[in-house]
Amino acid sequence: MSAASQTAREPRYVRQFAEILEAIGPRAFKKRYPTPALVGFGLFGAIEQAKGRRTHKVQDNDDLQAIQSLLDRVWFVRRRVSSGSEWITLGQDSDNDIVIAEYTLSSRHCAFAWRKGRYALADLGSLNGTKAGSQFLPPRQPMLIHDGQHLTLGRIQMLFFDADGFIEHLQGGKPILPVTERGSGGVAPPLPPRRRQGTTRRQ
Repeated sequence: MSAASQTAREPRYVRQFAEILEAIGPRAFKKRYPTPALVGFGLFGAIEQAKGRRTHKVQDNDDLQAIQSLLDRVWFVRRRVSSGSEWITLGQDSDNDIVIAEYTLSSRHCAFAWRKGRYALADLGSLNGTKAGSQFLPPRQPMLIHDGQHLTLGRIQMLFFDADGFIEHLQGGKPILPVTERGSGGVAPPLPPRRRQGTTRRQ
């Protein structure tokens, strides 16, 4: 089977992973998927379009299609690109570890790293910002996040789960933990280098 065929068959949505979990059991599932996961569950707010000044809400047809494609979409927090950095980057550009083609994300939007038993999240100077719970992250200042954490990247709303939390979510749901705290206890690895960001600004 070709690499393209294998990629096409890889699961992308919660329902597909739930079927795999039911078929192989939690132990084998965690062995197959040992890294944290991001699960999309909607869009937030009003966004300025790339062309013109019209603002559109999530009720527009384009947004409804985007919601359908993002709802229960799963992205694993794992290194895909050999960069030598401890940070796992997320953004629109293809050289990120997690690539999401959403116009309110910057080319390199944010990054994750393991830090003294928990994950840290850092905004990389994105145009539309990164939120953990209700708190915007200051650019390039890592914050610790929790299993079940509600994240907003640009206009995308997500839940962050560690490997065990993702299994629990698949088995029947996991509550959102709104608490975040600025990183303390241990030094985060150096952030990826700065780069010029390009995207469409939120209003």
